[in-house]
Amino acid sequence: MWGLFHAGRYAEMGKQAQQLAEQDPQYGDAWRLLGIAWLMLGNYAEALTPLRHASELLTDHAEVWDHLGLTCHHLGEFTTAAACYERCLTLDPHRVPAWNNAADNAWRMSLLEKSEYYARQALALQPDYAGPHVILGNVFRDRGQLDQAETAYRQALQCNPSFARAHYNLGSLFQECGRYYEALNSYRQALTIQPDFVEAHCACGTVLKDMGHFTEAMHHYQTALMLNPQLAETYSHWLFALSHDENADPAQVFAAHAAFGQRFEPSLRAIRGPARDHSRDPDKRLNVGFISGDLCRHAVASFVEPVWQELDRRQVAIIAYSNHHLEDDQTARLKSLVDTWTPVFNLSDAALAERIRAEGIDILIDLSGHTSRDRLLTFAHKPAPVQASWIGYPNTTGLTTMDYYLTDRFWAPPGVLDALFTERLARLPCVFAFQPALDAPPVNPLPALTRGHITFASFHRPCKLGERVIALWSQVLKAIPKAILLIGAMNDTMLRDSFATRFLRYGVSAKQLVFYPQMGLQDYLALHHQVDIVLDAFPFSGGAITYHALWMGVPVLTLTGPSPPHRHCAAILQHIGLNDWIAGSEEAYVDVARQWAANLPHLAMLRASLRAQIEHSEVCRSENVARGLEQALRQMWQRWCAGLPPESFEARRVSHS
Repeated sequence: MWGLFHAGRYAEMGKQAQQLAEQDPQYGDAWRLLGIAWLMLGNYAEALTPLRHASELLTDHAEVWDHLGLTCHHLGEFTTAAACYERCLTLDPHRVPAWNNAADNAWRMSLLEKSEYYARQALALQPDYAGPHVILGNVFRDRGQLDQAETAYRQALQCNPSFARAHYNLGSLFQECGRYYEALNSYRQALTIQPDFVEAHCACGTVLKDMGHFTEAMHHYQTALMLNPQLAETYSHWLFALSHDENADPAQVFAAHAAFGQRFEPSLRAIRGPARDHSRDPDKRLNVGFISGDLCRHAVASFVEPVWQELDRRQVAIIAYSNHHLEDDQTARLKSLVDTWTPVFNLSDAALAERIRAEGIDILIDLSGHTSRDRLLTFAHKPAPVQASWIGYPNTTGLTTMDYYLTDRFWAPPGVLDALFTERLARLPCVFAFQPALDAPPVNPLPALTRGHITFASFHRPCKLGERVIALWSQVLKAIPKAILLIGAMNDTMLRDSFATRFLRYGVSAKQLVFYPQMGLQDYLALHHQVDIVLDAFPFSGGAITYHALWMGVPVLTLTGPSPPHRHCAAILQHIGLNDWIAGSEEAYVDVARQWAANLPHLAMLRASLRAQIEHSEVCRSENVARGLEQALRQMWQRWCAGLPPESFEARRVSHS
């Protein structure tokens, strides 16, 4: 039977092992080999039962415990896997793969010291083993020691140049650092070695999207989905990219999101656990759960924090589920604001759904949508009577189990975007609460007054700068020949050259372009001292960068459009009373830019007054956003208590004495 194993004929091996196990259920090796066959085929759920049988019959067989641990690890049962590896290594402390597997499992559990210890134990036994070097790279990366991480990944490749995972992880590190071309090269090397490497195809799609090459990006996403149609994470990456694609019709984008729900919800509906018997008391204190992978230094956390601070805890209990193993000072502040904080990154979707049911969550709120570290499949289990999406993603989730999407009257007026959501729209008076940085630099005088020219700027991620955006901005720069365009978030020299070439095709020389790398918050805010007007991109318009620019006295020029992401910036400007900065067409966009560039005294007056204007607007009144959220939650809950289906509504304005 081992001949079949070495020949890669795992299905045949499994059939023979199954026959032996049926003939003699006490034959431990038969169960062991059956489990290994399923494990090698990647069917971890099927591998679990035979390997458990084997562990009961072969209690002192180290390899059985190693394989059982690996199976549990792949199923997301990391705590059980850790116990299996401990048992294995007690039986055989010289089993190098088990040290490596234990290191990987500990890293997944964010036990960085333990992971490093296990990896170094493996290397002490076998210094040229590539796997532990990769895990050490992961540990260093999570600690923020990026140079050491790169060294570790390169050491892995010295041990094994054909180790696709090492190429992939090195590419991921490069991508995190904004070294896009190096990242792409590493991903392509991984795919040369392993053409069916789904994660590498997905990563290629993401880095190509980040570079603005959407056609190539979509090819890699589609290949990844063809290789494994059941990977929800890959599907979400594709949907996120599609939301940025300037050539995608809004109806097409909606259909793709709806197809996500159609693909994943039916199978989860079939195994959905029993619903908790919730009290249908319409006036009870609500247990509101929030799930996010961004409860750390992230734009989402910065919008959530001021609202959580203002929520009436007599009305709402805040239960936070954090899906990120990294924590920072922002995390600490958020923890201080909640009733319960639970890390859930090591729980499977089914286990998390069961926990949410057990904890009696009345309303469950998604803060991620189709972004990194989302838990949308948990929502597909429908663990709470009422479920809603808020803040994290400016588009539908595509899930029918997501009852509501929280928006506001400017972003999604009745009848404008309703058809592009599977959810019903709950319109708050204002859906975002902006909390300015306490140590933000003061607003300076208009730079154009002393420089003699207008400086436009973009602080968008490069993936937002599609061909139509570059063409439109080129029209602006040609209409105002002395103007300069400052482009931030450009770390990669080759990427800068690529964008300069793209602008040149539209008649804009490199003399009108100035590139800056990504930088820390304080330096980024201070960079606005060089900027007169920020240019918004489309169809995925700016959110956090719009608030930051306005706080620094810099108005933002946006082109509104027909999709949810396309309207976000315009909604912010309407809340602040800057309707004149919203263009309805590309021609109007150029005209507005030209008019303001020709009227520097008025632009200087606006700059001087803009911080006060935003400070007194709804977006800076977190207590009002909190009241609106409380009212929306109460209306959702009352409908459920009355046995009524979700419907779109406008949250009533209320105030607390």
